[in-house]
Amino acid sequence: MNERLETRRSAISSRRSFRARRGAAVFLVLLFLALTMTLAYATIRSQGSGIKVESNFARRQNAKQTAMTGLAIALKKMSQSDWIGADKSFTQSLDGYDYFTASFATGDASLTTASGTSYADYPWRVTVKSTGYSVDPTNANSIAKYSVQAVVRLIPRAVYAEPTDWSDFLTYTVYQTTPDVFMVNMPMQIQGKTRVQWYLNLAEDSGGWSGTPRAQYLDDLVPMYSAGKGDYRLFTSSITCPKTYYYWYFNDLHTALTNMSVTMVNANYQTITSLAPTATPSQYQLYTGGKKYTAVQTALTVTGTTLSSDPKTNPLGIFVAPGSVTLKTNAVINGTLITNWDSSGKISVTGSGVTVTPVTLPTINGETTPLQLPAILSYGQLTINADSQATVNGVVGVNDQFYVTADDQTNVQFTLTGKLFAKRFRVEQRNDWGDFNWSSSYTSFAAQKSAPAGTKYFPEWLVKTKSSQINIQPYIVFKPSSTDMHYHWFDCSQPLFVPLTADGGLRWELVSFDGDGG
Repeated sequence: MNERLETRRSAISSRRSFRARRGAAVFLVLLFLALTMTLAYATIRSQGSGIKVESNFARRQNAKQTAMTGLAIALKKMSQSDWIGADKSFTQSLDGYDYFTASFATGDASLTTASGTSYADYPWRVTVKSTGYSVDPTNANSIAKYSVQAVVRLIPRAVYAEPTDWSDFLTYTVYQTTPDVFMVNMPMQIQGKTRVQWYLNLAEDSGGWSGTPRAQYLDDLVPMYSAGKGDYRLFTSSITCPKTYYYWYFNDLHTALTNMSVTMVNANYQTITSLAPTATPSQYQLYTGGKKYTAVQTALTVTGTTLSSDPKTNPLGIFVAPGSVTLKTNAVINGTLITNWDSSGKISVTGSGVTVTPVTLPTINGETTPLQLPAILSYGQLTINADSQATVNGVVGVNDQFYVTADDQTNVQFTLTGKLFAKRFRVEQRNDWGDFNWSSSYTSFAAQKSAPAGTKYFPEWLVKTKSSQINIQPYIVFKPSSTDMHYHWFDCSQPLFVPLTADGGLRWELVSFDGDGG
């Protein structure tokens, strides 16, 4: 019995041991399956991520290529006649999943007020930016983006057409546009050619010096200049004038001018209307398709201040006077002063230190002469008043009368280095010249002229003996620029620079390129 009991116990123990081993095996199998599935999932996930990374990289490359293509297309459009212009943008699709947006922004962010003289280049540059996009074909919300940009600068190739009489005008220093008064009085000087359309009133208002003193004075100007004793000539070159009017006011005019080595050129009078704007400028463009800038309005009185161009807001320095404007002491304009183009537009200079100089613009490709717009355009009278001193560089255009008021000779000083056109030209007498005792002075001069140590020239004798009473130095002077200048007419209705006809569009040069994708 004990043996059977022991055998039974042994059998039960064996079954329990078997079940334990079978359970361990199952656990191991399950553990193996779990590990296998985990590894399989990880592998699958890793493969999926790799595919996604590869897809993202491919789309970013597509976006980059699309951006580069867009930049090339945008730059090409800038040189075509149908360019949409600055400060605008356009979008173009390359295929169903790739497209770009290109923009043209006036200026260059790298140029600031701290850039020195380079800052003036700002308005002539355009920043072209192209952003390329590539859409995931399987997910429209997944879009890769890449940006590139270039800065280009205008190559000026041509300007808009000038008035028909402009080239003729530029051959003269002073040019009268209408048959009307043209009056000059000593001492003043016009260097270069003069165009007179009507009566030339030469030094008539200094009444005390008419007759022999005046004739002697004028006759001595050229030989005195040739002898190196100073240039006090009234005219230094030819006068183009209708022959009919040579002798109207001054019977010995032709003789006097001949003695001053002034050639009189006969030409019929004419009225020139093309040298006058048709409207007050309000906006202007630097080039075809360029940004539109607004002219700056001045105060009615400009004194003790400087008005200058601004590369971002007013690059040409166009300043419009609202009606009559007075330029007083230390009024400085670095730009172009234009009055309202109606009967209210007048300019008066009353004070010292008045200066007007237009902006110097980029030279036309292939030229070396600087380009300038007019310094002053006045609808009404431009008056240089008593006790005034002014300097103007460039072209002065007066639709009515250029007028210098009477005053003592040294009290009014005006120098124009450039060109002047006006309907009427009138320089009044110098008061001290009218009050001077010319008759007795001439008698004294004539009495010593033949002496061995005598002074041969009347003007020279006046300098030596009468300088405390009268000053013969010209302080009202009109002269051409000593350097070549390309003076250009101002027409606010047209862009300044236009495509050269043979080009069909503007031309640009690359300044910088940024392709970092930002």
